[in-house]
Amino acid sequence: MYDDIAIPLPNASKEKIENMHPYNQWIQKHHEIDICVLTDEEIKENRRAYYAMITYIDDKVGKIMSELERLHMMENTIIIFTSDHGGDARRTWYVV
Repeated sequence: MYDDIAIPLPNASKEKIENMHPYNQWIQKHHEIDICVLTDEEIKENRRAYYAMITYIDDKVGKIMSELERLHMMENTIIIFTSDHGGDARRTWYVV
């Protein structure tokens, strides 16, 4: 879906890790950026995959909403969607 779309690179600092603020150093190490250097194309591919996951979940939410509307249940339904950030995050759905 996003293969032919121009994907911008993140506006990330090119500063050396040892010169960063300690918190930023921790973030870099936590995400293993200090040992796993990605090419620009790998970063773009990862972003394309992330955008596709967002599109997928948006489509699923839309289908749930449409079905609730079809069943005339929207006025008496609360939908709670929670998620951590990121591509490998677990998602929890509650339809009440």
